[in-house]
Amino acid sequence: MEPINDNSDNNDNAQVEDKILKKKLLLSTFAKECASSSHTVLQQINNAIKNGSKLDATVLSGGYTNYSYKVFIVDKPELVVFAKLCFEFALWNPDKDAHYDLQRTSNEYEIMVTMSKLAPDSIVNPILLSDIEHEGQSMKLLVTEWSCADEQFCNQFVSIVLQLMCLQSVSVFAHIICSTFHIQLMYYNLSSTFCSHHMLNFICMLISSCIQ
Repeated sequence: MEPINDNSDNNDNAQVEDKILKKKLLLSTFAKECASSSHTVLQQINNAIKNGSKLDATVLSGGYTNYSYKVFIVDKPELVVFAKLCFEFALWNPDKDAHYDLQRTSNEYEIMVTMSKLAPDSIVNPILLSDIEHEGQSMKLLVTEWSCADEQFCNQFVSIVLQLMCLQSVSVFAHIICSTFHIQLMYYNLSSTFCSHHMLNFICMLISSCIQ
C-alpha cells in the first residue's frame, strides 16, 4: 500500500487559512482608515459601522501576489468600494526570500491618480494607498471607488483582441474563397456566378473595414 501524501492537503489548508487571515487584516485596516479619512464614502462607511452595521468583504480574484475585494456595508450595499491587498511574496512560491516589489502597487495608485485628473470619466477614482506591517510581512492596501462594470477591463481587452483576431481570420479565409472562386470563374468562364463572386468580395471588404 502506497503512503498517503498529505502535502497537497496541508498546502490547501495553509492557503485557506491565509485567505481568512488576510480578509480579517483587510477589514480591520480598512475600518481604521475609514475612521480617520475625510473622503465622503469612507466617512459614510465609518458612520454606518459606528451605528452598528457590519462591514464585510467578498474576494473577487487573486491569491497569488494579491487579493481583490468588494468591501461593503451588509445592510447598506450602496456603501461599497474596491480594495486590493498586495503582498511582497507569491503564495505559490515556497521561497519566502523571493520578493515581489510592492512598488508595483504604488505605481498603480499614482497612475490612477494621474489618469483621474487627465480623464476623469475614463477611470474609477483612487481613494487611498496604505502600508501594512503584519508579523514581519509588508503589504499595501489600495482602495478605489466601486465600478459597476460587469467585467474587469483586462478581460474586456482580451475579449476584444480575440474577437479582432477571429475577424481577421474570417477576413483572410473569405479572401481566399474569393480568390479561388475568381480563378474558377476565369477558367470556366461561368458568368452566371459573377454576382455571387462580387457578393463575396463585398463581404470581405465589409469585414476588413470592421477590423481596421
